[in-house]
Amino acid sequence: MLMDLRSGTIKINDELVIHPQYSFEDFQKTRFYEGQDDIRVIYIKEPQIIDGRKYLVHLIFHSKKIYSVSLCNIDVELLGWEDEPKRKEIHDKILIENGIFNGCQYGWGDIVSDCDPKSGSSTIGIFYIFEHVEIFKENSLKEMLSLKRKGYKLMAAYVKMIKKFDDDRKVIYQFGPNENQMGEIEFDKKRKEFRVLKQVNDKRHSNQVYEEWASQQILKIMYRNNGQFPDATSVEK
Repeated sequence: MLMDLRSGTIKINDELVIHPQYSFEDFQKTRFYEGQDDIRVIYIKEPQIIDGRKYLVHLIFHSKKIYSVSLCNIDVELLGWEDEPKRKEIHDKILIENGIFNGCQYGWGDIVSDCDPKSGSSTIGIFYIFEHVEIFKENSLKEMLSLKRKGYKLMAAYVKMIKKFDDDRKVIYQFGPNENQMGEIEFDKKRKEFRVLKQVNDKRHSNQVYEEWASQQILKIMYRNNGQFPDATSVEK
């Protein structure tokens, strides 16, 4: 079973069991804590086996509480970003096998299988509900998914990424909605960690959303392009 749908609990492994009350302090007590803070996307370095399948996993916390768990199944090797719809089909099948309807809402939150082939992104997203807490600024990731499920057409979000530096140890990308308004993010290739050097500070989306999109794109390039980082890339949502 992928997770306990009644309680919203998902067992990543024996040491990392996520539930609606899971806190950043809980995460700090695990071996996966390596000095990360709770305002950035936290990527679990090693692929994790959940219910017999292999996943890349990342977590997002807000106000010291778990906000979301994202799963990307990697049992099948896909050759390029254009194959991401195939990964979504795999994710959809996994949900069906577990009795989960895509976008189904529960008392503790909801589960969404989403794919954006333009940005090379396909994940199972597990989102937890916060009471009286603003998760992100307007047009956040969860709000976008919620509006899409209700049939609204949203203006696309575009993030341009330009490589500024690249060597055996790290790569630095500028990222933002246009070349006049860009932040900078550094990825440590050895430690598999991100560091935001400069924030975008764009009113349309929060800095956290921009940073998540940029970091997801860098990770996908690393895993699927054998670490060959292009001079420029982009993300569309």
